[in-house]
Amino acid sequence: MAILIDSNIIIGFLRGESSIVKFMEQIVKENNPIFISSISVYEVYLGIIANLYLKKGRPHLVDQFLADYNQLLQACTVLEFSKEAAEKSAIIYAQAQGKGIIIKQNDCLIAGSALSVGISRIITRDKQDFEKIKKIAGIEFSSF
Repeated sequence: MAILIDSNIIIGFLRGESSIVKFMEQIVKENNPIFISSISVYEVYLGIIANLYLKKGRPHLVDQFLADYNQLLQACTVLEFSKEAAEKSAIIYAQAQGKGIIIKQNDCLIAGSALSVGISRIITRDKQDFEKIKKIAGIEFSSF
C-alpha cells in the first residue's frame, strides 16, 4: 500500500527518533512505496535551514542534515503539486471553512496531493488537522 509521509515524520526520522526510524525500516522491509508531497519537501528544507541555521545558531549541522535529507528523498517518490492536487486541496479547505473548521492550509495541500494520485493513507504527527481532514475527505492517517 502506498504511504505518504508528512513533514513531521521526516523530521523525526532525520533526528533519529527510534520509533520513527523503526517504522520507516518496517515500511521499506514491506516494500511499501513511500511518497512525500512537494509541500513537505519545502517544509523540511525550510525547517533544516531556518531552524538550524538561523534560529538555533548551529549552521555546522545544516550540511549534514541536508545530505541525510537528500538521501532520504532518493528513496521516495516526490509528489509534485499538480492542478488536480490544487483542486482537491481547495475542496478540502473550502469544505472545512464552510463548516467553521480551521485546518492549516499546508495540511490541506499535502492531503490534496495524496488524494490526487490515489493515496489514501498519510503518516503524520499532526493528529489534530488530519482528524479534521479525515472527516471531510475520508483520507486515513496514522499518528505517532
